[in-house]
Amino acid sequence: MEHQRSAGPKWIQVITVGPEEIDNRLVMELIPMNCRHCENPPCMAVCPIKGAIYKRRDGIVLLNSRFCIGCRLCIQVCPFGAMQFNDIRGVVEKCDLCVDRIDQGLEPFCAQSCFGKCIEFKEAAKLSQDKREISAKNILTGR
Repeated sequence: MEHQRSAGPKWIQVITVGPEEIDNRLVMELIPMNCRHCENPPCMAVCPIKGAIYKRRDGIVLLNSRFCIGCRLCIQVCPFGAMQFNDIRGVVEKCDLCVDRIDQGLEPFCAQSCFGKCIEFKEAAKLSQDKREISAKNILTGR
């Protein structure tokens, strides 16, 4: 919604794992597959056009589709399926983390609007700590 996108490549895809029975309970996970803004982005390493994929000082990995030649090498190396080919435009696209919103001190639109809080926008260390605390609480309560 933030980018007024219509049909075409999905910048965030969700994979469903399960349901499967674990300890007499049905368990299912929904895993968002989006750009993780890698520390050493493999997409940036394989791109033959300097500057088409770049990393900002704050760690956000961006793709400048004006420079993309559509070779799709980045699609092949991305472990998260974040890079998507736009057949109409003939270029690769990916989530830009709503970088304009971040520059204004706001959250990406997906994190702000996700009513289930499945998509969060936090520093990696804070996110990991929060997830460990939730896991510990679930173990203690038998969930």
